[in-house]
Amino acid sequence: MVGLGLRPSLMELEALKELIAARNPDREATAFALEENPLPEPLCAIWEPQALQNSIKYLERGNGTCPRKYLINHDTELVFPSNENVLLNANSEEEYKEALKKLAEV
Repeated sequence: MVGLGLRPSLMELEALKELIAARNPDREATAFALEENPLPEPLCAIWEPQALQNSIKYLERGNGTCPRKYLINHDTELVFPSNENVLLNANSEEEYKEALKKLAEV
């Protein structure tokens, strides 16, 4: 079983194809990241079946609840999308305004 959660509003089919092509089932997950800030994006990731049990153990040990930190601390394949805009997300008013500008360009 493979899980894929998506949050960014600019996700496109070509980016998903890139992520699927780069999938490494021997790792906990294959996740998109930005080259300038190579942190795994847990909602743009293919989570492998073994990650479920391992993440439950991680939680039980009290290591936290942040999925990004879980991926940072485990064997995660990072994929840098050709179009970095697919990872754009808005968590502040400034980011929201930037996202609107990018959407207008599409």
